[in-house]
Amino acid sequence: MAYRSCWWRGWYFSSHTKLESSDLVVARLVAFCDQEEVEAMLSGFVQKHAASFHGVEADEEHGHEVHELFKSYEKVFEDVIATFLRQEKLSPNEFFAHCRALQRSPKHEDATGNLQLLLSALDFEAFCELMTREAIQTQIALKEAEDMGL
Repeated sequence: MAYRSCWWRGWYFSSHTKLESSDLVVARLVAFCDQEEVEAMLSGFVQKHAASFHGVEADEEHGHEVHELFKSYEKVFEDVIATFLRQEKLSPNEFFAHCRALQRSPKHEDATGNLQLLLSALDFEAFCELMTREAIQTQIALKEAEDMGL
């Protein structure tokens, strides 16, 4: 089974996993965030800065540099959402009101779950886990390349 990194959560989903949503706006947001360009931009950020997490435990205390890096990550994420809202011709207030209405609607629990999953990308602990995991994967890849004489 093929896997791909899901930048907006840092977890791994099967490439065949489709996050269905009964709400069209949320469905379009999930599709927008899954575009190659968006994935590449955020994955690039993670790869570029993963070295800052080399030898760091995901749950340990983090210094000022990591908090500043998280702020940069938040900004990139916010830019992605802002681009989506412009594309949809929605103001942030309209989108927020729409999301609040979804939260109150029992028939849109799937959409609310997708929003929560997506917005969890703005969780500091999830960010640290994602970056630590990337640092470990990078070190493994470098070691394997070294072992092969590359």
